[in-house]
Amino acid sequence: MTKIAILCSGQGMQEADMFEPLRQYPECQDFLKTAIDSGWLADDVAGAVVSGTIPDEILFDNLHAQELICLYQLTVWEKLKNLIAGEKLFAGYSLGEPVAYGVAGFLAPEAVFKMIMKRAEIMSSCVKEPCSMLAVKGLSEDDVKAKCEQAGCHIAIYNPGRHFICGGLEKGIEVLEKECVQAGAEKVMPLKINVPSHTPLLSGATEEFRKYLETCGLKMDTETIMLEGVSGRRIFTRMQAVNALANQLSHPVMWARNISAMIEYGCGVCLELGPGHALARMTGEMIHYGEARSIEEFSDLNELSKWLRNSIIRNR
Repeated sequence: MTKIAILCSGQGMQEADMFEPLRQYPECQDFLKTAIDSGWLADDVAGAVVSGTIPDEILFDNLHAQELICLYQLTVWEKLKNLIAGEKLFAGYSLGEPVAYGVAGFLAPEAVFKMIMKRAEIMSSCVKEPCSMLAVKGLSEDDVKAKCEQAGCHIAIYNPGRHFICGGLEKGIEVLEKECVQAGAEKVMPLKINVPSHTPLLSGATEEFRKYLETCGLKMDTETIMLEGVSGRRIFTRMQAVNALANQLSHPVMWARNISAMIEYGCGVCLELGPGHALARMTGEMIHYGEARSIEEFSDLNELSKWLRNSIIRNR
């Protein structure tokens, strides 16, 4: 039977009113209320969500952005989890990887929020100078690596199709941006992320986060397929999960390998939880026999189960 891949998005596509479309669903409303009333969120984050419009200083601040995206994906999943039957594979992109453990049920919601807040705190504490990240598409891996080395930057994420996310000090990213434009890159775009995730600049965060993960109550099962971001390999044990989540803070994410693993596991249908649709697009470009969509493409999430049934039938 065709497996369904559940993809948890990373930072970069969050929007001020991203929770508004979800409020029409009682399951989502109830989860948002529980998260806020139970004190799972920082006060200013909770206040912004209640207001309906999230200001940029919260939306794109590392400490708060991680909470918001975690809240978004867990809220969406409250609606979807009873609509999606069958065997599932879980994979997360950058921040989406630790959130995926909550979506998969390996951590209770309260514990997921604590983990994400601790992760954000540890990452931010490692940043001593202004940092940023840059998307580069259309240059070879060797070219991007060489330019990163010259600018004191690092490749943070390897996407399919010669598409890379680079991280480094802000002054280095500015140099890298100019060099990639001059080299004729198809796309060069600064990202609204102020922490150089998945680079050696966060090497100090890995061991500190590992110590936290060892005590956070993470529980695995051998039946649910969870992929490791830095390799695309399947996670079987709790220790593997701890190492995977700790290592991805300072090691590059190999998203192209994750998509290859989805293909090998027979995932014919892929669904991105958002916010955004970048993972669905990238995955759809590689999984030619299947279908990949983001929940943002559905005006009514109640229609999603019908799409899933039809997609599974088409891709058996």
